[in-house]
Amino acid sequence: MIIDTKKANSTQDADVTVSPERIYDECVQLTNICRTKGASSHLFVSIVPLYIGWGEEVHFSNLSLLSLLWIYSIAAAYLSYRMVNAPPSSEKLHRWGKSLYVQLALVAILYNAIFYNLHQHGIDNALLYLLLLTVMFSSAATSSYQHIKGLGPCFALFAMAPQIYYYLTQGSEGGSIIAFLIATFVVFTISVSVDVHKSAIRTLKMNHELQKYISEVRVLQGIIPICSYCKNIRNDDDSWQQMESYIDAHSEAQFSHGVCPECHEQVMKEMQEMLK
Repeated sequence: MIIDTKKANSTQDADVTVSPERIYDECVQLTNICRTKGASSHLFVSIVPLYIGWGEEVHFSNLSLLSLLWIYSIAAAYLSYRMVNAPPSSEKLHRWGKSLYVQLALVAILYNAIFYNLHQHGIDNALLYLLLLTVMFSSAATSSYQHIKGLGPCFALFAMAPQIYYYLTQGSEGGSIIAFLIATFVVFTISVSVDVHKSAIRTLKMNHELQKYISEVRVLQGIIPICSYCKNIRNDDDSWQQMESYIDAHSEAQFSHGVCPECHEQVMKEMQEMLK
C-alpha cells in the first residue's frame, strides 16, 4: 500500500502571524544578500579613478581616498555575508538596517570627494565619470535595495546633490541644464523607489500568507485499498476503517450525512414493506 499523507508545516507554524518586525528583519536580510555583491562592485569600479589618477600629481591623495573606499567595501561585504549566513538577533538586524542609510550616504559623498579631487588636479572628464558612475549606482541601489524604504534614493540624493550644486554655481546655461536633468533623475528615482518598495513588501506579505495556507492543507496521494462491497479502507496495520473516519483522519475534509434520492426511494420501499 502506497499512501502519502503530508502536511507542509506544523499547526503551530500555521497559526503564527507575521509581525511588521519580522517582515523588516527579512527585508534587511534580503538587502544584505544584495549588499554583499554591491559592496564588492565598488572594488571593481575603483579601477577607474585609480587608473585616470595614476602617475599624476594627484597620485597620493587619490590613493588615500580610494583606500577609504576599499576598506569600506571589504568591511561591508564581509559583515553582510556574515549576517546572511549567521543571522543575528532582531535587535541587531534593526540597528544594521538603520545604519545602511548612513553607510550609503557616506559612500556617495566619498565618490564625490574622489572625483572632485581628480577634477581639481586637472584630470579630464573626471566629473563626467562621476556622473556616469553615480547614475549607475543610484539605479542599481533602487532595484537591489528595494526592500528597505528609501535606501536607494538615499544614495542617489547624497550622490547627486553636490553635483547639482556644482553645476548651478557655474553660472552658465549649460551648467543649469545639467543640474536640472540631474535633479529630474533624482525625483524620478525617488518616485520609482516608492512604487518598487510597496510592491516588494506586498509580495513578501503574500508569500507569508501563502505559506500559512499551504501549511494548513493535507493531501492524500497514492493507492488506497478499499473494499469493493462495504467501502471500508485498509490501514497500514491491516485493520479496516470506515471511509468517512479514514478521510477525516488523513485530511482536513469533514463529512455531513444526508440521503440521496435513490437511497431515499429504496429506504421508503423497505419501510413500506416492513409495515405491511
